[in-house]
Amino acid sequence: MQAALTDDVTPRAYPDTLAGRPALITDEVVAVKLDQDSSQELAFTGTGRDLKSLAQTVLPALLGR
Repeated sequence: MQAALTDDVTPRAYPDTLAGRPALITDEVVAVKLDQDSSQELAFTGTGRDLKSLAQTVLPALLGR
């Protein structure tokens, strides 16, 4: 499993939400747009783990909630 924070991402659609933020959730990646007015994104990637549960645990602390 790997987590990466970037502000230089290829434009992508965020059809889901996670911790109140726009998100893209698949079996291989959970990408969450951190700020509506920027391109900052936190992405969790990997296999064999529940990435959505991990992101739900980590994001509130990162977002100050």
